[in-house]
Amino acid sequence: MPLPHLDAQTLADLLDLEELSAFIPTAFRGAEAPARQHLETSVGTLLIMPAWGLEGYAGTKLVTLQHANRARGLPTIHGTYLLFEPETGRPLCTMDGGMLTVLRTAATSAAAAAALANSADTLLVVGTGRLAPWMARAHARVMGCREVLVWGRHPDRAEGLAHALREEGFDARPAESLPAGLRGANMITVATSSSSPLLTDEMVVDGVHLDLVGAYRSDMAEASPAWFTDARVFVDTWEGARSEAGDVIQAVEAGVLTWQSVAGSLEELFANGNSPAKPPGEASRTIFKSVGASQEDLAAAVLAWTRYSA
Repeated sequence: MPLPHLDAQTLADLLDLEELSAFIPTAFRGAEAPARQHLETSVGTLLIMPAWGLEGYAGTKLVTLQHANRARGLPTIHGTYLLFEPETGRPLCTMDGGMLTVLRTAATSAAAAAALANSADTLLVVGTGRLAPWMARAHARVMGCREVLVWGRHPDRAEGLAHALREEGFDARPAESLPAGLRGANMITVATSSSSPLLTDEMVVDGVHLDLVGAYRSDMAEASPAWFTDARVFVDTWEGARSEAGDVIQAVEAGVLTWQSVAGSLEELFANGNSPAKPPGEASRTIFKSVGASQEDLAAAVLAWTRYSA
């Protein structure tokens, strides 16, 4: 009998962002995960991201990156997730890797914001790609944001995303400009493909929570090092941050941050429950830098399977 496959729409229907955001911290308190493997193969780069130990389940995400696919008119990234049954190790199902990643990324950022942000009246979403609407939904629902501002390098796409969010009941509108959006928000989530900082030195604002999810290589950054000055910084995992979190790596290289001054990882942030203490008042801003972690994938997969098989 073939394994069930949970496609993108099924995952979107099964996984409630607020529920997933509340569940993800349990994975950082119980699941184990090695560093993701990057293998150069005949089909391009193969990424292998296993995790185990959450309610007895184990699973792995397999992703291929093939930039030559652009010329073929195909996506450059393909991925799937395989979940295994507790105790027996029997394969239970496969899941769409792309949607699983989108949902767990948004929910993880919202969980970090719930632990770190002091206020969340107005959310600024920087970016208009596939991840952006889910970041808006997760933060607005988990944090209870009353207003959502959207900024993108293509104004028509920013208007389109704001319109779509209004159709879902959010009070959303395009920001007049990126600096204006930054000044008007107390929560900022940045999900772009930019390789150089969109949030530059002269745009720095205090008293905000900043969520950075787009830059995934050491030579990429969405926020300049100045944003890290006097900030309370958390990363998803230490190993991932040291090798892939370009924003943090470049801030360390610029001398405005040290690895010793990074406040902690998500494992440390969530160690004592889902609502750890808010940061001390002397921090100018709080920052969560995400590069993704296998524990997040496992949490989303376990919750999706639980809902699917109920």
